Order: sequence, then structure tokens, then C-alpha cells
Amino acid sequence: MRTSRIHVRFIQPTRFLPFTATLLFSCQYAPVPGLDNGTGATDSVTTADVESVSRCTADKECRYLLPDETGCTEPLCDFGFCGIRIQPAGHPCSDSNALTSGDRCDESGECVGTLTNCGDGRCDTDHENCYTCPADCECDAGMTCHDSQCVPEPVDGDGVCERLEDCGTSPDDCACDDRQACVDAECMSCDEACDQDHRVCGDFLGCDCGDCVNDLECNAVGRCVVPGQCGDGECLKTFEDCATCPSDCACLETQGCSTGVCRACSTICRGIDCGIVDGCDCGQTGPCESCEKGQIVKDCRCLCASAGRQCGTVDGCTCGNHDGGCMDRMKCENGLCMPDCDAVCDDVECGAISNCLCARCAKTQVCYDGGCEPAVFETDEYEPNDYPGDAATLGAFTDADGTPDWDAVGAILTADDRDWYTFTVADTWGEVLDIQVTIDGMSEDADLNMMVCYRCDDPPLSDPGLSVFDDAFEVASTINDARCFESRRAWGMAEDISLAPVCGIGFDDSGTVWIKVYPAQKADAKTDYLLGFDL
Repeated sequence: MRTSRIHVRFIQPTRFLPFTATLLFSCQYAPVPGLDNGTGATDSVTTADVESVSRCTADKECRYLLPDETGCTEPLCDFGFCGIRIQPAGHPCSDSNALTSGDRCDESGECVGTLTNCGDGRCDTDHENCYTCPADCECDAGMTCHDSQCVPEPVDGDGVCERLEDCGTSPDDCACDDRQACVDAECMSCDEACDQDHRVCGDFLGCDCGDCVNDLECNAVGRCVVPGQCGDGECLKTFEDCATCPSDCACLETQGCSTGVCRACSTICRGIDCGIVDGCDCGQTGPCESCEKGQIVKDCRCLCASAGRQCGTVDGCTCGNHDGGCMDRMKCENGLCMPDCDAVCDDVECGAISNCLCARCAKTQVCYDGGCEPAVFETDEYEPNDYPGDAATLGAFTDADGTPDWDAVGAILTADDRDWYTFTVADTWGEVLDIQVTIDGMSEDADLNMMVCYRCDDPPLSDPGLSVFDDAFEVASTINDARCFESRRAWGMAEDISLAPVCGIGFDDSGTVWIKVYPAQKADAKTDYLLGFDL
């Protein structure tokens, strides 16, 4: 008889997945439930369960399953069934929240970003600078903010026109000559200043642009106009234009008003790709594009996220955080960072790691923690536990007691052998209940399936909260008031089911867990296995 290894871990509220599950690019995989599998039993699965499974031949057929369009998930057709692949943590995404920046996918497949917290007293150099948030990124004494950077501050009034000084910011040090005006921080002659602003009369920045004659008056923009005529519906071109009186001198729909003259939008927009210029629509930006100074600029982060690329290039943009490459022991395949099985399995004796089946142990051995150990094919200490009523009781736990996680060694000895386990969990106020159950360490050529059932103390289970990393699907339950979920991964892979149960609309999700372990086929019996669960 093998000695059990037992420990339980309670995690709150964020769940940490085991090494294997964390690196796997999991997708929903659901073989047809209720089939005999060579045992003569169907595990009480109804026809409705079979019909609910979505079959497919290509990934695109599964797009309807995507929970959102943030870029954290993509459809997957695996083993002929539809599912969802979640992008790894750190993948670029877009949560459409203008108050966040640096959007990335987290471990649960949610798109999150960093709030720009201007005013919190901390200068976040990734999102703030002396221009965008002077309250947090104030320049030191003797420095001033220029082009979003702190630079030495010029001395105003010292009689020297220095860098960062001009006639607009420092009129004493950078004063214009007589008969000159300071226009847009530049000294120019009064004639040039009046002409540039299309003024024929009045005072402009200290310059006399002339006087009106014939009882005309000088308006606010330096034009000689007939008093009180704008707005009468008649465009008196001698005195009015589209700039000074747009109500009377409106341009055509295909025209814009440029310096008081109606010009074709095709002329105004020449050399301009986007934006509104002089009332003309010079072009719109598309997805993942912005308009800067009339030119369309690509948003590479958006393009990579939209294309679902973690690496490589798309439309001239380099994707990912590794200059188009991937992390250690990963390689870029079709824009995704996938495990490099040669590197992953380099120092592993056995087991399936990161979606790589590295090696199998001999028939007389089982794989534990990447190493082969002698198998002991004896009745485990939890027998008899072939039925729910005989389930081995593992104990009573709470999601806040901080006890370690459980590992128990069991054995499936015959084709008809079934192992049932049960334990209770108490949901502590203010904590989030999260239950993860795994089986691993089967011998060579052995494939075991697993079912996990949950029954709320009160009221019924309304939301199982299945993790997106699980290849699990719901099946009919033989336990009163319980909902059951099965994992039937392919040969060579551990079974893994994570639940975050929500009981009705209340705040207490306490309940009872049942676990069933059984062979996928008759030939898969005669093997030890390692059962683990944590909260």
C-alpha cells in the first residue's frame, strides 16, 4: 500500500495555476459526452448534453464563442470541437477605456490597463511628464518644461535673447524692432504682419494696417465693411467673404473657406491625408490609425492586437515585447508564441509540459514532477470508494484558513474501477471561493478522465465560474441538487477543472465537492495517479 501525500492550499482572491496549466495554451475541448468508452457505462449523460457540443473543422467556425473583441481570446477548433484559446498574460489588447494605458491581457483573459493617476504625487514616467501632469512631474528649481521635458530655464529680463525665449514669451529680451510686430513668436515687418493676417485696416499687434474710406468701417478682423450688412442674406464681395460673414458668403458643399476665399476641397486637401481643414473633410482614419498633422499614423500596438499577434510583424509593425521574438523556451509560429518543445523537454525526464509531450515512463513506472518512479499497483487507502455514497471524505475546509494544498495518491486497478472523493468548503465573508482539482502522474499509455460536482449549501449553484484554462463541459448529475463538470483531455495530458461557484444571488457560496476518477477506456486501467486540489 502506498503512503498518501496530502496538503491543501487556499488562495484568495487571485488563483495561481500550476506550472503545467500556466504554460499551456488551453482551449475548450469537449469530446462527445456519454459514450461508453469501453466500460459499458455512460455516466448518466443525456442526449441534450451530446447535442450541445459544438463541432467544427476550422477555427473561424468558432468565433461566436468569443466573449469580447478585446484581443485576449481567439477561437479554436480542437479535436473537432469549438473552444476558446486565451492569450497569455502580457499580450497587448484594447479595453476601450480612455482612462487607462498600457493595456495588457491578465492571467484570466481580461484586458486591463494602468490608470493614469495624475495628482497622486508620483510621477509615472510611462504615462506622465512635466507637460501632461505638472502636479506629479514638476521640474526642479531652475528648470522649465519644454517639449514634455525639463530643460534649463532661461533668465527673463537679463537683456539676452536665449534659447526658449522669443518675442512672444520674453518681449523685453527678444523685443522686435520699430515697425515690426511679433506674430507667432516671430518678428516681422508691419506690412508682412498685416498681409499675413489679411488686414487692410485697424491696429494689429502695435502696427497700423491702414484706414477705411467711403464711410466703411474696420471690423474685428481688419476688413473694411459696410456697417450692419452681414446677415442680410446678400454677399457683398467688396466688403464680405466666407471668413468675415459666412452666413452671407457660404461656400459650396465641395468647398472650404481658406483665408476668406472659397476653394475646392480637393485643392485644400492636397498633400493632406486626414482631418478637417478649413471645413473640408480631408479623410478619415481607419482602425488602428490616428491623424497627426494631416498625416495618417499607424498604431502598431493596436494592429498587433487586432491581428492577434504576439510576435513577428504585421503591416510593417513589430509585435510583442521582445522585438518580434518570444520568451525563453518559446518560438514564434503564425504570430503566436508557442512552446519550443525541444527546449522545454531538454531537461525533463517524462510528462507533458507546456503542450509538449516530452517522454513516457516505462510500463512499471509512473511520472511524478517530471521524473519516473516505480508504480505500486495496490488498492489505495481510500477504497472502497466506487460510488458517490462511498466517497472518501478528505475533510472540511475554508477559503481563509491558510492550510496547505492536498495531494493524494490513488489507483485505478480494473476497467470497472471508479474512485470517488468528497470534501466541504466554507466561503468566508469577504473572500472569493475558487476551487481547482487536478489528476496527473498516470503510467504509460494510461488515460484517466475526471468529473467534479458542486452542490451549494443554499441556494442552488447558478454560475459554476469555469476557468477558461479548463477543457471541461457540464454533464448530467447523479447527485441531487449538484451540477457536474467533466474533463476528458487527450492522452498524455493532465486533467484540470477550476470552479469559482456562485450560489444564487447571495454572498455565501459554501457547499460540497465530489470528485470522480475513472479510466477513459478499458485499456487505461491499472495505473496510479496523483489527485490534487487547492482553494
